[in-house]
Amino acid sequence: MTKQYTHATDQRKPRNVLESQLIDAICQAQTIREYWMKLATGRVATECMVERFTVELHGKRREQVSMAPSRRVRPARKQKDGIGFS
Repeated sequence: MTKQYTHATDQRKPRNVLESQLIDAICQAQTIREYWMKLATGRVATECMVERFTVELHGKRREQVSMAPSRRVRPARKQKDGIGFS
């Protein structure tokens, strides 16, 4: 009995439409992930440059920004949740 060998490219082809759609979805997700990672690393690099410039200019680090919601966000959030409507 002889064993048949398949070519490597034959094994990588999707067998049906579902596998083809799955591969497309994975590729799209990877592309979106790469886009957002590139954007995030660019923002971090920019923040580092601003911080370095601030230290060189003023001799100290800038104040830490609070992550608490601003005064303008709280009323909007209450209205969205149905609180504060007359």
